[in-house]
Amino acid sequence: MQKLNHLVNSKWTAVKPIDRSRHFELKALTEQTRQSAQVVCLMRCVGTRSLVHVCLDELLDEDKWCKGWFRGEVRAGSSESTDSE
Repeated sequence: MQKLNHLVNSKWTAVKPIDRSRHFELKALTEQTRQSAQVVCLMRCVGTRSLVHVCLDELLDEDKWCKGWFRGEVRAGSSESTDSE
């Protein structure tokens, strides 16, 4: 999991809002269980500071999440620049 440490504190935009929020920061990576080897990401909402657990496979799915912060409608493979709020 050390090779994923560069993702900690990275910014992400949910394609579909989660509890009416779209902008999140990845705060921690953990392995769910020893048997499943599934990595779970702890995401913190920028606006409300609420926490959301997201599977790493789901986070890397461009239909659900985009790396960086985007305004407006987010499309997979968007070349829109990130918003530095």
